[in-house]
Amino acid sequence: MNHFCFVLFVILRLSHGAIAADADWDALAAYAYGQDRAPLHEISGIINRAHDDPAVRAEMEQRFIMLLNREDATVDAKAFACEMLGRIGSYPAIFPVAKLLAEPILAAHALTALERIPQAEANRALREALSVADAPLRGGIITALGNRGAASSVETLAALLNTSDHAAAAAALGNIASDEAIKALMLARAGTGADPALESAVLQCAYGPVGDNNPEYAAILFDFLYREGANAPLQTAGFMGLIRQEADGLPALFREALRADAPHFIEATLIALGSSGSGAATAAALADVLHELEPEAQRMILEAVSARKDHTAMETVPPNMRDAADAVRKENNAAPMDDAVANAAIRPEDPLLPDGHRIVAYLNCGAGKHVTGGVGPAIALLSGTPCQFPGIEGAVGTAACDPAQVVCEISGLNPDADYVLAFTWWDADNGNRMQSVRLSVEGDQWKTVLPPARAAAYDNDASTWARVLLPLCGGYSNIGNLRAAFVNESGPSAVVNEIYVLQRIAPAKPKRVLIVTGDDYGGHHWRSTASALAALLREDERLEVSINECPAIYGSPLLVHYDATVLHFKNYAERTPLDRAVGKGLKNHVANGGGLVLTHFACGAFQEWEAFVKIAGRVWNPDMRPHDPHGAFTVHITDAEHLITQGMDAFEITDELYTCLDGDTPITVLCDAVSAVDKKTYPMGFVVENTGGRVFHSTLGHDAASYDTPGARALYRRAAAWAAGLEPIPLK
Repeated sequence: MNHFCFVLFVILRLSHGAIAADADWDALAAYAYGQDRAPLHEISGIINRAHDDPAVRAEMEQRFIMLLNREDATVDAKAFACEMLGRIGSYPAIFPVAKLLAEPILAAHALTALERIPQAEANRALREALSVADAPLRGGIITALGNRGAASSVETLAALLNTSDHAAAAAALGNIASDEAIKALMLARAGTGADPALESAVLQCAYGPVGDNNPEYAAILFDFLYREGANAPLQTAGFMGLIRQEADGLPALFREALRADAPHFIEATLIALGSSGSGAATAAALADVLHELEPEAQRMILEAVSARKDHTAMETVPPNMRDAADAVRKENNAAPMDDAVANAAIRPEDPLLPDGHRIVAYLNCGAGKHVTGGVGPAIALLSGTPCQFPGIEGAVGTAACDPAQVVCEISGLNPDADYVLAFTWWDADNGNRMQSVRLSVEGDQWKTVLPPARAAAYDNDASTWARVLLPLCGGYSNIGNLRAAFVNESGPSAVVNEIYVLQRIAPAKPKRVLIVTGDDYGGHHWRSTASALAALLREDERLEVSINECPAIYGSPLLVHYDATVLHFKNYAERTPLDRAVGKGLKNHVANGGGLVLTHFACGAFQEWEAFVKIAGRVWNPDMRPHDPHGAFTVHITDAEHLITQGMDAFEITDELYTCLDGDTPITVLCDAVSAVDKKTYPMGFVVENTGGRVFHSTLGHDAASYDTPGARALYRRAAAWAAGLEPIPLK
């Protein structure tokens, strides 16, 4: 048996080596931007298929390291190697990649890779590079240490709080949020007084977890926020963070703040408890002191506690207040649906949902569990058998599967109501499933409403579930019954995990805006940035905003439902191939007057479609230096007359200053910024001329924090309104 195992090991090891050797590494080494990307697709495909094969990934890692050392390898080939090592790299890759930090044209690629390699030795390599890096790269290294949560680097970062890099160092310490990081921030603040960078870092710590869940440091943060004269918005936001994470010892402090009738704490409590599923222990602590509060505070807290989806806090409400609490709960319409979708991929308060809609029917396809909100729509599965994906919890761990198609029927639709069909699907066993969606009304002919698409999204370079919205408009409105088919276009079977019916329950808003996402570079966390985008767009109450995690929606005839879309993805053809109908649909939507806003790395979408530049105005050129290291810079307004930027002032932002846009399509630049690396000026926001619609493109938006910058919020909010055909609301 031992001899057999040894022989099997040798065979497998040789086959792994063969997989790597079969790739055309010489073609990759010679690759230059603009050439056929087949060698890149071939090699990234090997990595995608080897997601659970450590031996193949290790062999590929060694091959990429060898490529970095090849004198004949192009800059583009080495940049691609860095990107791949960011996905699969481990200890052996750290120092070969770190050497590239000294090469200006490759430094940004190397830094991105090092930030993502998990081994702790990468922290040491970054710290060593920090001592010799120039200012722009130094800021990027500091940010990378913070993003990595490098607690071993706190001393190094703390020493920078009194230097020109203090803002980046403070932000990094806020991301690390260990006991020592909190101590360093508090010491620095004691020496400098109020400082926006330090206060922002402290706020980041409040969103924690607080230090090492140490009650002492939780109390320090609480006292800092609770102090007399503290900035009111900072207080409210910080208290919300503390409430949500519930570090040891905090509920007792919360009770005291309530007894003192601290207005900003009560406000934070109401917001946090009303919008989050967390904070159960805090909610219980608040209910525990209800009888001590002033009547108005008592009423507000009782309403927030009773509106929660969990019932743990209600159990602590004093018996003499139970009737009042139950009455409030009924007023808030806490329907059984809320409990049914507690473990679903889309929940009642999800920012993905279009404004003014609620879930009125839900089907967990794998478990066969169907729930409705009472009289109204119902969902029945007509074909498809239950299947389960091992090791995946929740509703997305099961699905209805069928070799040909999964079909459901939706009945009980009110012809006078507006509905959206939503679903989740996930190719969780990596079967390379391509699926389309067809609809049929009252038994009529089937029509495709979503062209073939990968039945998955990709987050941090890993497959994940995709949540898709299909508005029932045009010929699918004012009907009673509807059938939907999830069709297997290629792969072992069709799968669908969950199906929802959303119904409008509030008056329609003037314009509808859809954020389209679902794939991006691994360092771009699109689920958090899409939510941040949705939140800032909703500040314009004229916009009905929703999110769709399937780029193929651009090929749907239902796209006419939306006045404008936000292209918030960068797809990769080898894992998110887009049907020809998708590009054609996007082109037609804009040509027919539809609005389009492109964010950040959307400039890299549709790399295989040359005509995309005519819509986007400028596109990513991988042959160019990608961007300055992540850090602070000033965005200058260059066109103060355009409706988008009218009344706006220059603003500071901590983001990536893109230097890689290419193209000669006519554009009008509205704002720009000067690179700290090459001192050249680059467009940060522009409108594209001669498209037939309204197109605005900005490269701002690397992470959720960048969308919190007041200037960026105003820019994107006004751009979305303009793209949708509205005049932006004047700035105060």
